Parts: sequence; C-alpha cells; structure tokens
Amino acid sequence: MLITGFIYTGGRRRDPLDSHLWSGIAHRLFGELAQRHRLHRAVGISVPLPQTFGLFLRYPHWSWDVVSERLQIAAPYREALTEDVSRQLQSGDLQGPCLSIGAYFDVPRILDGRQKCFSYHDGCLAERLNSPLPAVPLSTREIDKTLKFERRVYNSMERVLTFSQYMRDAIVKNYDIAPDRVAALGAGMNLDHIPEPALNKPYDSQQILFIGVEFERKGGPQLLEAFQALRETHPSAVLHIVGPRKLSIAPPLETNVQYHGFVSKGDPGGRELLQKLFNQSCLFVMPSLYEPFGIAPLEAMANGIPAIVSNGWALPELVTPGATGELVEVGSVSDLADKMKVLLSSPELLKQMGERARNEVLAKYTWNAVVDRLLATIDS
Repeated sequence: MLITGFIYTGGRRRDPLDSHLWSGIAHRLFGELAQRHRLHRAVGISVPLPQTFGLFLRYPHWSWDVVSERLQIAAPYREALTEDVSRQLQSGDLQGPCLSIGAYFDVPRILDGRQKCFSYHDGCLAERLNSPLPAVPLSTREIDKTLKFERRVYNSMERVLTFSQYMRDAIVKNYDIAPDRVAALGAGMNLDHIPEPALNKPYDSQQILFIGVEFERKGGPQLLEAFQALRETHPSAVLHIVGPRKLSIAPPLETNVQYHGFVSKGDPGGRELLQKLFNQSCLFVMPSLYEPFGIAPLEAMANGIPAIVSNGWALPELVTPGATGELVEVGSVSDLADKMKVLLSSPELLKQMGERARNEVLAKYTWNAVVDRLLATIDS
C-alpha cells in the first residue's frame, strides 16, 4: 500500500520534502518511504495568505514571534489548516493509508472514514504547557479549545505514533487515549550520510559544541554562564555556538565563545563547517529548558561526541549518564558547569563515551530503522 503524507509547512506553502522543514524530519521520513516505493505523495498544508492575515488581526502583538506562536497554537488556525487538507486532497490520495505529521490539522475529519489515518508526533500542547518555558500567550479559553482539538485528532487516528516513549506516555496521560493505540517509533538523525569514524579525534581539544536555532529554549543563556565558570579551571576551553540567526552576547560572557550563526546543511559550505566542528569538538552541550525530543544530540553522538543534555522529557532516552554523556538538572548553571569540568578533565573518558555514543545512535536512531517500525505498524 502506498502512503500519503501530510505536513504543516508554516506560514507559506513550501515543498513538504524541503530539508529545512521541521529540522529535516519530513525530508528524511518521506524520503525513506519514497526510496522504498511506499510513498504516494507528500502534501504540504498551509493557510492562504488572506486568511492568515485575518487570523493575524485576531491575535495581534508587536512581536512576530508571539503572533506566530499564538497562530500555531490557536484552534481557529488549526481549523483553517484542516480546511486546506480538503483543498489539497486528490482522489489518488485515498488508495492507501494517510500519515499526518503532528496535530496541526485533522485529516481523519476530512477523510470521514474513507481511509485509515496514522499520525507521528515529537510533542504536544499539554507538555508545552507543563514546561519551564514562559506561558503560552493565549487565554485559558483559547488553550482549552486547542487541547480539545488535539484530543479529537488523536482519538480519530488508527494509531498515534511518537518519537519517544516519553511522548507516548504523555499523550496517553494528557489526552485519555487508550494505551494500546499509542506506540513509540523513535526518530532518526537528519544527516545526509552516516559519518565515518574520525581518525585520531582530539578528545583533549576542550572544544564544546552547541547547536540550536532557538537559543533561549535550548538553554543557551545558561550554557554561556556555565561556560565562563568552566573557564576558571579550563581557561583554554572554546565554546562554538551554531544555529541562532541573531545573537548578542554580553562582554563578560563572550570570552572564548565563537558564534557561527545559522548554518544550513543544504549549503556545501554549511555542511563543511558543521563537519569541521563535529571533527574538532570533544563535547556537545544542549541544556534545554524544554526539548520534546532532540535531533542535534544524536547527530553529535553519531560523530563520536559525548553529549550533556537536560534530565527531562525524552532526553534521558537518548543519553545514558556515565556511558554516552551526562544529564543535568533543568536550568541549573552550577550542575552544568560541574559536569563539563569533570568530562573535560578526562579525555580518555570522553573518548570511551564518544565511541559508545556513536555505536548506540547508529544502532537505534536511523530513519531506516524508524520506517521499518512505521511500516510494520501500518501494514499490520
């Protein structure tokens, strides 16, 4: 059976196979299905500009970031996206099951029982509300509408599939879904090629790598503070920051920090820079304040780099303390600084952790393995 995939492409219609969309997840997942001749087509869902403008007026704010978050969460915007599913649907799309990425729109409502629907999720609104991040900029009434929307979507699916066991349990708990209808598939790295093991990797380089577009959510400010505390014992340590399109670092915190900006994997120069940073870095750090899953640590670990991540959400499923990296208390600068000091003081330990991390990621977190599990679920 051929599968039709649906994905939200943001504020404008984009190629659903765009490698920049959803951190490359759609590109890898749908691409793997296409290679196996199991993809009918991938469909990008968005709201037409005039309708988006009307919703923009309904949720005004001086900050575009706040408006964008309001729109993506608000139930009326998700209803508008659901209308676009109806516009984009073609007769051939109903010849096999449908796979929806996320709960931004309600495919089962449009199909009305004409075909089975599955969905795949890295996060959900209920867990975002429970996170340490600032409150969602919507009223309680508006938030309740979206929670009801998500509950309806989950309950309409043949099976709800998740990136992690954490998210599987969260959906069961928060949305009253029968446990046997929700399954964890895992997720894969978003790398074009599995990197070869680095020869003579410098685990004594004291170079630390952070990758994340959303600097604040990924714990960037806490990392900057912890890094300067680390330099009291490791004055030659260097922190590389990749991802944020704009970043202003206060002078007391910028010493030995190298900001590389946003780096695109689709650009040959960007790929070359990322690989160079992977090769020379001996430690990856991402102390997120909220992280439903975490693709960047997997990519670093595949390059033989141990990872320090927050002890929350799905991250403990990715990093095993003392074996492939360390877990730190969410938001704790002192815990982060202490863990970095311990690891950078032992290059041999970093090497052992890096080798284990690479082996574990290649065994568990490839899109090939994820699609194996996906197809086994759909075909059964």
